[in-house]
Amino acid sequence: MRSGQVVAHLGELADLCPDAAPAYLGDLVAAKREAEHRSLGALVAIEAVRADVERLRAVLDAAQESSPLPNRPEGHDELHELLVRVRLSGL
Repeated sequence: MRSGQVVAHLGELADLCPDAAPAYLGDLVAAKREAEHRSLGALVAIEAVRADVERLRAVLDAAQESSPLPNRPEGHDELHELLVRVRLSGL
């Protein structure tokens, strides 16, 4: 949000905001890739994750407040018209 762009990839976001990313983030992402939906095990204490989630929410809230992005997406009517045209054309 700080740059006016939405960054959904956690690794890229961590690179853009290294001051906000927890030190264990790279290990956590790697563990997710390896285990997907299994337990975190002993990788990181759940209390640390909870505290970091709260801290990161505050970082996100501050970024949202100062973001040049609009509060709501724009172009809804244009997108609707495009979808109607595509559906009517049989594509």
